[in-house]
Amino acid sequence: MTAAVRITDKIRCPHCGGNLHRVTDSRPRLVGSIYAVARRRACAACQERTTTLEFCGADLTELVNGLLSERASRIAALRAELAELEAVQ
Repeated sequence: MTAAVRITDKIRCPHCGGNLHRVTDSRPRLVGSIYAVARRRACAACQERTTTLEFCGADLTELVNGLLSERASRIAALRAELAELEAVQ
């Protein structure tokens, strides 16, 4: 049994830009605390393989908000450390 080749405008091959691909493997994956589907795709034009992660809309919003708050915390910590270094000099 062979996998069907699908045409899509939403997913393009990062190597050649082709829009023909087939899914060779799909697995659930935990990203942080959010479940995603990891799909291994093979380009029909150049045969290169890539992995995509698919999230549902609500989970993606939660993931982005979590990453943004984590980044803001790291920036605040770096600013505090920089202020301490400037105070020492």
